[in-house]
Amino acid sequence: MKKIITTLVIAFAFFATPSLAAPAPNESIHVLSIKRYVFQFKVDKELIGATVEIFDECDTLIRTETVSHVRNIVDFFELSAGTYVIKIKKGSEEYVFEYLNIE
Repeated sequence: MKKIITTLVIAFAFFATPSLAAPAPNESIHVLSIKRYVFQFKVDKELIGATVEIFDECDTLIRTETVSHVRNIVDFFELSAGTYVIKIKKGSEEYVFEYLNIE
């Protein structure tokens, strides 16, 4: 029994370690909070000056903002309920997030 447990622990360490050490798929932008009416995110300093575009369900551009700080908030208070797409762009980099605004 002890040999089986030891083998399982070694197997877990062998297979899990590479996946735990793998970098996050998006290291430049970190979503801090997705709450009612608020999408809060943090960017690396290299992304200050990026453009934030908010699109509605019909892919219509609703609003454009500029990333001016490391921590940013997109306010959805005045927008109707629905699904929105947030695109953050700078140069050839583009990051896309989905936001559900509920009432």
